[in-house]
Amino acid sequence: MIKKLLYSFVVVVLFTAKVFSQSPASAVWQPASGSNIPGNVVTTGDIQANEQAGTMEAFTYSTSVTAVNDATGWQRTRSSATAPGLPFGNVYDPNFYLEYRVKPATGKYLRVTDLSLSVLGGGTGNCRVLVKYSKDGTNFSNMPVSGSYFLVEGTAVSYAATETEPVVLINTGGTALPESKRRLSFTGININLDLDETFYVRLYPYLTDLTAGSTRYLMSRQMVISALSSTTTLPLDFLSFSAKPSTFGSVDLDWKTTNEVNTKNFEVQSRTANSEFKTIGFVDSKNTAGVHNYSFTDSKPLASTVYYRIKQVDKDGEFDYSDVKSVNLKQDISLAVYPNPVSDVLSVKHPTSVNRVTIINLEGKKLLEKTVANDTISTDINVASLQVGTYIVVVDTNGEQSSTKFIKK
Repeated sequence: MIKKLLYSFVVVVLFTAKVFSQSPASAVWQPASGSNIPGNVVTTGDIQANEQAGTMEAFTYSTSVTAVNDATGWQRTRSSATAPGLPFGNVYDPNFYLEYRVKPATGKYLRVTDLSLSVLGGGTGNCRVLVKYSKDGTNFSNMPVSGSYFLVEGTAVSYAATETEPVVLINTGGTALPESKRRLSFTGININLDLDETFYVRLYPYLTDLTAGSTRYLMSRQMVISALSSTTTLPLDFLSFSAKPSTFGSVDLDWKTTNEVNTKNFEVQSRTANSEFKTIGFVDSKNTAGVHNYSFTDSKPLASTVYYRIKQVDKDGEFDYSDVKSVNLKQDISLAVYPNPVSDVLSVKHPTSVNRVTIINLEGKKLLEKTVANDTISTDINVASLQVGTYIVVVDTNGEQSSTKFIKK
């Protein structure tokens, strides 16, 4: 029998990762004033950039645009000169896109942090766009963070920019607002580039439906890609790390990473308030591009308050740490045992105030006893010597006793 356990916990950030020397860099695809073609790309810092590429064609069209205060310097692109001018049917076509590329300057490493561009949909408001990135120019993935765009009246809204949540573009005939309210932005991308590695980003516009005889297009202006450059390899990113109590007094650890380059594995480490960090488990690294999720369960926490961190180890022996999380396990009801039935070692979960654990038979005869160390919430007892049958665990808390049954198999 396992009595119900209730836990409360507090998570505190106590540690920050190492700081690497980085310098800002950016690439801006400037609009060509008074025309419908892309202008030159201007770079600052240790970054290289290519001219706008892709399979969309720029073309001249009516300059009648009301959705933005200044309609000059925008370019219009389409997939075909034949109406409707963009893929339709509420699905994107991977063969039609605009593409922008950046890479580190010679001898440098680069972390792409943010990107943004002004963008509208030409037509009646049924234009959508997806945004994907790649580090090899062939395999494209969804953006690691959601993008921020606006509704026609200027309210900010978040989009994943994926097939299931595309960006709903404002119609060029919408209410006039400043260009800043017509800008699609992705902040905190944090994608690392190795020496001579290229970051590709593509925009895939399409229509939700077809309006016969009507010409539709993508209207865009001033793509900006921001980055940080470094002379050394940039570290893996811990996007998140959490530690939460689970069943039977265990603690579930979950973390999310990106930019895994040359990574070997993760060491899960824990400590109490009076001890040093020790490794309690290992998790292999995927060591591939993209965002990855990992988990680990500490089935035997060291004390009522436990501190956790993740040590990320590279193949060359270099390492870095996550933040530290603390979990405070406070039990409101007294006792739990597992596994049950048990064949050899029985784990007894109990409050830290317990000072002794005793095993008795149904007649009340004492068979085994173990003294509990201070500030301990789990005690293991080897019951292999017991005969098959039902027994009782008794815990003593300053003269008060609690008990529960278990089965020896």
